[in-house]
Amino acid sequence: MATLLCFGLGYSAQHWLAGYGDRFQRIAATVRDAGHAAELNARRQPGFAAFTFDGTASSAELRALIAQADAVLVSVPPTPSGDPVLETCGEALTRALEIAKEIAALPPISVMQIKEIVNAGLNAPLDTALMLERKAFQLQFATRDQKEGMRAFLEKRKPIFEGK
Repeated sequence: MATLLCFGLGYSAQHWLAGYGDRFQRIAATVRDAGHAAELNARRQPGFAAFTFDGTASSAELRALIAQADAVLVSVPPTPSGDPVLETCGEALTRALEIAKEIAALPPISVMQIKEIVNAGLNAPLDTALMLERKAFQLQFATRDQKEGMRAFLEKRKPIFEGK
């Protein structure tokens, strides 16, 4: 499930979402006013949620959204002191980027399988989720990336994954 976190829901962001928003199953957007966020959430658009962000502090909820986001759109104007998103969420954004780089270095087929299993097994009974994990694990042995990973481990070198 692709998730977009949109800082600021002004004209530019709304225009961008009109053209590209359908690429995401979930969109979380920030607005400055709690009343406006409540109004947007009352419309109950599937996959959309609005959150308050005043540019002075990041909530635990916002930091969790950063960690879950597949993409981030920043459409917040700078203040005289600088970029409010970087000032308040810079550490969380930096950590999310570090994690993304670590994931990108993994075998692509395995990453896709893990994401699929997590999404499919999230609300499934434990027995079903474990069965999905077991089958995905078994399927990995048919990939060239698995063989490359084992070879690289034995040769004490970094693997070069091809996504095959």
